[in-house]
Amino acid sequence: MPRPRPPLLTISSLDYPSPPTLRALSDFFTASFWASKAGGSLTPQQTSFLRKSQAAEFGRRYRYSIDPPPKAYFGEGKPPLKTCAVIRAAQERGGGEAVVGMVGVEVDRVNVSEEEREEWPVMSNLSVGRDSRRQGIAELLVKEVEQVVGPGGWGFPQCYLLVEKANVPAVKLYRKLGYKAVYTDSEATTLVPQDRGVKSVPTEVLVMKKKLGGGGNPLAALFGG
Repeated sequence: MPRPRPPLLTISSLDYPSPPTLRALSDFFTASFWASKAGGSLTPQQTSFLRKSQAAEFGRRYRYSIDPPPKAYFGEGKPPLKTCAVIRAAQERGGGEAVVGMVGVEVDRVNVSEEEREEWPVMSNLSVGRDSRRQGIAELLVKEVEQVVGPGGWGFPQCYLLVEKANVPAVKLYRKLGYKAVYTDSEATTLVPQDRGVKSVPTEVLVMKKKLGGGGNPLAALFGG
């Protein structure tokens, strides 16, 4: 039986979010994901560094360099093909709306096997606020991504995601939702808040895939590949 949606929760898809929106989401991600990775809290120096680096990453992943996206990209006489979005979960609190979760998705090149890289929707940066966990919000966000990129949305028959192998709770959730590991990047790195600073350390990242149904890759039809 599906878990009921938490009260007063809204989930919205933001296509090509504005810079102020991305900055607000990077602040949320820093407080929810990075603080948890640090054991619960960050120093002011760590917070400032991670906010800036996260905002830069979100800008690179989820925005076009030209706003709005150039029409020529979509092809003559063909419907727009969206290639990035941020899914945001928010709840009404104290007379206003507070972000309680987020996840991003972009069409990018991803390792589909040891030897091959192809362009598919890639989900990443899933995070839920510390006081909003264990309410099923992460699962709702993943399912919303699947709706956005699947046959009834962007038109892709499968979705990939990236997750650190050491993030056991996240890997367990993704397996529960039908994702299977297809590749392990053993040369990846991640940031880790340590002492008063932030250090880049080696890590292993799993590439996981789920089939959503539908036809082939719409990029091939769009560009004749």
